[in-house]
Amino acid sequence: LRIPKPKPYFCTTSQRLTMQPPLFVFVLTWKLSFSVLPEQDSEGVSSCFLQSALSLARHGAAPQSGGYNSKVVEDPVWPEPDDPNLTITSDHRRKIAAFKQAVKEQNVTMINKTVTNMALLPVQLDVEEGVYELIFQVLRDYQDDQYQWMQQMAWRGLSDQTGTEIGSEIITNVGGPNKGIEYMTKQILAHPPYYGYCADQLTVWYEILACMSGLLLNDNKKTRGSAAVEAGLVPAIIQVLSLEGERIASAHTACRVMSVLFWRQPEYAAAFKDAGAVLLIDEAMERFKDGDSTPFHFGFDMGTYYNISVCDGPKALMEGDLLGWSLQKALFIQTVRDMKPWLTLEVGWWQ
Repeated sequence: LRIPKPKPYFCTTSQRLTMQPPLFVFVLTWKLSFSVLPEQDSEGVSSCFLQSALSLARHGAAPQSGGYNSKVVEDPVWPEPDDPNLTITSDHRRKIAAFKQAVKEQNVTMINKTVTNMALLPVQLDVEEGVYELIFQVLRDYQDDQYQWMQQMAWRGLSDQTGTEIGSEIITNVGGPNKGIEYMTKQILAHPPYYGYCADQLTVWYEILACMSGLLLNDNKKTRGSAAVEAGLVPAIIQVLSLEGERIASAHTACRVMSVLFWRQPEYAAAFKDAGAVLLIDEAMERFKDGDSTPFHFGFDMGTYYNISVCDGPKALMEGDLLGWSLQKALFIQTVRDMKPWLTLEVGWWQ
């Protein structure tokens, strides 16, 4: 089934994060640096802004040489929300106040402008101010198709927070035990492909999966993955690979979600295999074997940001290659621990 791809929506400049983009140095096979994103692109049209370039390393993107083998040095101007050295400032509080006011006034323009700022605020402040619950309120209140780009921005506002230990626990359980991750799964199934499609080729499906990968990465109690699977994660992933698999970001992130799910619950691999995931992964890996030269943010192309080799691990496990899976898993875990040494990851190295 081929779904006609809609014309990408050029999100307004106000929907970008107002912070300076990060500066990374990828040691070993990469050395990449980011510059400040200009106010407008070469055609004078503002495009959607990817909420966090940190997801490249934190959620498993890997260099073209293959595997999770890059160490990262990050610029302090782009903070980790759960960095123990990150302190709450008056500017952080001002951003939350502006977002709350926008929601109270039902001011769509201002919600779009302020919600993505929530992604990089100190996690303890977002928790204290009830930011996660408010973002979920926005997602539920603005379900009409005319607000699909607001939904896109709201998911971006949650994304970095899902990669934190404290934030992921609360986000998972907004509305009740595991109701948050169940809602994410059901939202993929509730919306069509290319929903909230932006000029950076990112969609609502992609953004939800990016959030889910953070929750599952921190699933130390092994409850979130089961809840997501029961809510329909298997058909949701198959849906994304089938209908948005021509977009490397969507294919990459679908594989990333399977990877972190399989870390602690490899028994679910059989369900994905039976649903046809291996064939779809093979198609994606063939499609993007030479990367994706489509221009992306900060002067990079899509294949640099979203290397399809992230699919190697879950594919190996589904095919019964336990050695290949275990090596990919160990490298992925080490990458995360290098990035966030303070993060508690209760997961074995070997499977």
